[in-house]
Amino acid sequence: MGRLGKLRKIGRQRILSFEFPPASPAPPALCPLPPLLPPSTGCLLTVSMVHATVNELLCAGSMVRMGNFRRAISWLVVPVLLTTPVLAHTVKVSGDVAATFHIEPNHNPRAGTPSQAWFGLTRKGGSTIPLSQCNCRLAVYAVPHNSKAAPLLQPALKPINAAKYKGVPGANIVFPKAGRYELRLSGTPKAPASFRPFQLSYSVTVGGR
Repeated sequence: MGRLGKLRKIGRQRILSFEFPPASPAPPALCPLPPLLPPSTGCLLTVSMVHATVNELLCAGSMVRMGNFRRAISWLVVPVLLTTPVLAHTVKVSGDVAATFHIEPNHNPRAGTPSQAWFGLTRKGGSTIPLSQCNCRLAVYAVPHNSKAAPLLQPALKPINAAKYKGVPGANIVFPKAGRYELRLSGTPKAPASFRPFQLSYSVTVGGR
């Protein structure tokens, strides 16, 4: 705030002047703020980078207006969401066997159209179980269904090469109509393989034609 004005006379004019104290120096930053988008990374920000930058913004929150802070956070989060791959696989475990399940196209099968499904079987330790080492059976049930109901479909399994898996069980399935289904894969080992018998169930939602 300025002090009380003083009335000064210069020639025939009277001028009201004010005196102001020197401006206070700006307080030092609580912590350094890095650029929001490092040149070396462009928009490919990792989650850890977002967390680190958000923490630094919070540390200097007294120096950032809330509106600008919210905009900064949105610019950080949106690229991460856009560059994060969507995982279209479902993994389940039964005993010492795990299976990565996938069905085309991108887990969105359509009624009346063949959809390829495959099961990346692995035993404890990570080694692949090919169809040649598994007495595998696939059954498809409508949901809901009675516990004693017979399978709606029993697609024939064949060896499939998919992703990092070689010769794993796969099948072409034609769902009769839109709705929910249960895919049930069961298996026992073929010599010389050694794993415990397993049964795995997966839910699938089928769209209309």
